[in-house]
Amino acid sequence: MGEIKFEHLFVDGTKIEANANKYSFVWKKSTTKYETRPYGKLAKLMPELSSKYGIIAETPEDLLSALKDRITTPFVYGRGKRKSELQRDIELLQELLSRKDKYAKYQETFKGRNSFSKTDPDATFMHMKDDHMRNAQLKPGYNIQFGVEGEYITGVLVSSERSDQPALIPLLDNMETHLGTT
Repeated sequence: MGEIKFEHLFVDGTKIEANANKYSFVWKKSTTKYETRPYGKLAKLMPELSSKYGIIAETPEDLLSALKDRITTPFVYGRGKRKSELQRDIELLQELLSRKDKYAKYQETFKGRNSFSKTDPDATFMHMKDDHMRNAQLKPGYNIQFGVEGEYITGVLVSSERSDQPALIPLLDNMETHLGTT
């Protein structure tokens, strides 16, 4: 109808709390700190298990599969049961490999952010407005950016950026893609 001329764009944003548990945070700094521990323990455990069982393996996964081939009795679980030495070694190796994989997946999920929620991996932990008790908490949320001209919404961007500045260029790119104007 000619009411939008694409001459003046007004941008504003707000933070919306995600529907995620606020105690499910994963921080990049602590992940980077704890990520190296399984590698060190694996480097120490590999030669020990190789010499104990006489297995030559290049990777922990190869060692684990070779150890699983040596299972002769079923594994025991529960109270009052004594685990064999082989079962304890296999479980330790499996636990270290699962921790190594968990931290690798966490690093992939960060995507340039410093935090994410386990229950909503797209949400970033950010400061929300204070509640009525003046509690300022970090909560999982999204940064919503709106582009407005002539009282019409011309663009919307849902971002995981904590501040508005890094979200401006993606908002303009999104508007250019969908509206076909520069």
